[in-house]
Amino acid sequence: MAGIPNGGLLEFDRNPNDLRTLLFNEEIEIDPRGVLKVPERPGLGVTLNQEIIDKYRVG
Repeated sequence: MAGIPNGGLLEFDRNPNDLRTLLFNEEIEIDPRGVLKVPERPGLGVTLNQEIIDKYRVG
């Protein structure tokens, strides 16, 4: 969304979700105003927890 000129709203589920919480090595933080800071790292902007990927991999 950050890469398009008219990306104004992001729907983000704030309900507890262990898989989402454990999948990323970094916490996705939303400030009190509801603003999400865009990560400055390349790609997705986060690193994935390989142990969790391996645990839930199917096939």
